[in-house]
Amino acid sequence: MLIIPTLLLSGCALQSRRKSEWIGSYKRQVFIACVTSSNLKLVENDISLSINFDVIGNTILAEGASRLGQSYDKLIQPSKISDFEEERPIMNYCLMYYEGKALDSIAKSEYKKYLKSLNFYPEQ
Repeated sequence: MLIIPTLLLSGCALQSRRKSEWIGSYKRQVFIACVTSSNLKLVENDISLSINFDVIGNTILAEGASRLGQSYDKLIQPSKISDFEEERPIMNYCLMYYEGKALDSIAKSEYKKYLKSLNFYPEQ
């Protein structure tokens, strides 16, 4: 009788881990797009985008994540400190966005879209 509860718990843990990996990949996709929007050379020999795409598994959602990061990059204003000659603190702002609740919320919403695209939406 212990087999059934054990299988249920391990199935839930696996689903939770997959969700966490998907959301993490989505957020990383946004972060990379934000950081590289102004300088694509940063990812010239990096396979991170491909790995994130493989986990996201949906071209439309992966491209949406990239567009979100590129859009956020455009919102970053140049520094008002004269010593920095109007350069932008791109890495800091992209990292703050990556760590923030707004992107968490967006990523969770996009994960639900992903599940719907698979015709699989577990009851919550």
